[in-house]
Amino acid sequence: MVLEKVRIQNRRQADLQSAAPGLVDLAGSVDNLWYLHFLTARPSLRQLAAMRPESLLKSKGVGKSYAAVISTWQKRSRTAWQVNTRNKAAMMVAVAHHAWKVAESHRYYEKKQAEGKKHNQALRSLGRHRVRVIWSLARDHRRYETR
Repeated sequence: MVLEKVRIQNRRQADLQSAAPGLVDLAGSVDNLWYLHFLTARPSLRQLAAMRPESLLKSKGVGKSYAAVISTWQKRSRTAWQVNTRNKAAMMVAVAHHAWKVAESHRYYEKKQAEGKKHNQALRSLGRHRVRVIWSLARDHRRYETR
């Protein structure tokens, strides 16, 4: 039982170290109760890195000293923000153009809108679908064949 707990803690510590470098070092151990409360305070590390001091102090088990430790990490944290807005805009334009020019893509777009998705959501869904198709073609070393 003890060995199982140690194995789980080591795996959890390695996962957290890769996801948020420096945060585990500040906490000292992944077993700290305040640390576990802090990690579960928000659904993503990106949101944890942006928490305000007032919100930190409202977290269970996080006092002023731990809040200071966390804000030290927040200042140095480098989480993935996906801020390549030009690339995102270009992808949206390309997908929208494809949806209007290719009948099969237009049917997929209309199907997504019939499911209740808004315009941008339907375009992003079509974009994800296209990326899956391109990835499967590259993975299987096949050429694209029109039907």
